[in-house]
Amino acid sequence: MEADIQIYLYRAGYVAENIDELKKVLEESHQKIFGRATQPVPTAVTSMWRDINVFNEVGIPALTFGPPRSIPEGSDKSKGKFMYINDLIDVTKIYALTGLDICKVSDQFLKLGRSSSKVTSRRYTQLFKNK
Repeated sequence: MEADIQIYLYRAGYVAENIDELKKVLEESHQKIFGRATQPVPTAVTSMWRDINVFNEVGIPALTFGPPRSIPEGSDKSKGKFMYINDLIDVTKIYALTGLDICKVSDQFLKLGRSSSKVTSRRYTQLFKNK
């Protein structure tokens, strides 16, 4: 058997470095919202080329995290994928908690409206939980 192989698209992949703190905070935020640890992503929906690759290339810690994609029941995979609104809302809560933690937002800077009560990321978790 003889074959000619041509590479028609090439993009270098980069290993995410120095993501330990980001990953830890993201996992803690996920635990607060869902009450369980994060789950591995199925390899069918991963790729060596992601938008975060350009950040990893220049040493900016980046990782992929987002809502699950769904396929309509009784449909084949070619019909498209979608996300449930509640999944988008839950992930937004996780992003918010992660941002608060990474930015080390303290009680003195977090207030709801004109209220003088201080709000911590723990309080945000209570506000977001069960909504």
